[in-house]
Amino acid sequence: MSDYDFAIIGSGPGGYVAAVRAGQLGAKVALIEKDLFGGTCLNYGCIPTKTLIHSGRIAAMAREMEEYGVRTGEVDIDYSVMASRKDKVVKTLRDGTEKLLKARGVEIIRGTGRLAGAGAVQVESAEGDSRTIRARHVILATGSAPARPSAFNIDGERILTSDDAVKLVSIGKSVIILGGGYIGCEYASLYANLGLDVTIVELLDTILTGQDVDVIKHVGRGLKRRGVKFRTGVRVESIERVDESVKAILEGGREMTADMALVAVGRRPVTEELGLESVDIKTDKGYVSVDERCRTSAGSIWAIGDITGRLALAHVASAQAIVAVEDALGRGSKMSYEVVPSCIFTDPESASVGLTEAEVAESGVGYAVGRFQFRTLGKAQAEGNLEGMVKMIAEVETGRILGVHITGAAASSLVGEMALAIRTGATAADIMDTIHAHPTFPEALKEAAEDLEGRAIHAV
Repeated sequence: MSDYDFAIIGSGPGGYVAAVRAGQLGAKVALIEKDLFGGTCLNYGCIPTKTLIHSGRIAAMAREMEEYGVRTGEVDIDYSVMASRKDKVVKTLRDGTEKLLKARGVEIIRGTGRLAGAGAVQVESAEGDSRTIRARHVILATGSAPARPSAFNIDGERILTSDDAVKLVSIGKSVIILGGGYIGCEYASLYANLGLDVTIVELLDTILTGQDVDVIKHVGRGLKRRGVKFRTGVRVESIERVDESVKAILEGGREMTADMALVAVGRRPVTEELGLESVDIKTDKGYVSVDERCRTSAGSIWAIGDITGRLALAHVASAQAIVAVEDALGRGSKMSYEVVPSCIFTDPESASVGLTEAEVAESGVGYAVGRFQFRTLGKAQAEGNLEGMVKMIAEVETGRILGVHITGAAASSLVGEMALAIRTGATAADIMDTIHAHPTFPEALKEAAEDLEGRAIHAV
């Protein structure tokens, strides 16, 4: 006989959402967590980094206040206060997550969960005590962790992963960031806004690989404007700590020094101690293989979030969570990854949904591109947020929107309208004919749709 309807391992945006949804549907749920509730997103990723990034933006804005008629004197950065505020925000949301779980009758079990055969999970507490619980359905939601290449001698003090960086209470005056993906670029924005000397070193020929070419161009330009330096197409052979600084050895023997180094070269699934072999779950390069219902190869076990190797985004994990629970309870839910917005919280921000122009071109579909620059928006001029653009890609034959890519202020908010548009099969004409309030940033969406027809009123 099973102790629970669901045993869920991991309490990130996949695990806790699965637990809450199962509780809503009347299931008896055990949620197993070995560390902090909320997982990477709440404790090391989405929330703390965006809190710090906001502090950085305020610091940058303070330096420009005089232009707006506000004199504040010399800007003084106290990173320890920023870090303290970040901790308060995280704790508030973490406490809120636990309240949500308890309100749905979810039993919280502290410890490390490991599969112990079909329908069984062994839980070992931090004190070394062990117990086995049984459940009709098991959901694996253990997430991912930063990659730690041995050549980089990560010490958590001067040579850091993103998990280490978010714990800092003080920062130096210079940083080398290894990796030009979204994590590296977001931290580059933060540190540049706080006045650090920032260099991104990227093995590939461009930052933000996989993003639309216009997003790469505009974000790169914005980072350079803030003083970030780029060294692309360059391999870092090793990093070592030298007293209170770090030294990076690049290919060819070239050297770079800084106060600290951030290693942001990817993430790995947390599956190695999950006991997958006990139920013969299929994996691919360490990731758990799942179908469109998030089912694994083991009958009563589902997997969600970063460990599935799909899109490593918190909102995808949450969507998978609901699908997994509803499928387990016979509701027949399925995942679709065709319309998933993604946001990068650099300066300027960027957000995308749907296909890039390169992907549309490769598909062979006839397409047109509409563009609109923020600098001609009344709202952008009023706020002084002139960086930014909207790029809209539509099928020529039908006008159906295939992809939208946005940079600039409020990009992460604007993308929601476009996600809904693509999901419902809206055309550029649908956006064009929808009255958008003035003066607002969403007007740029309407103008980009109009540009597809050569009708943008405020295009320069």
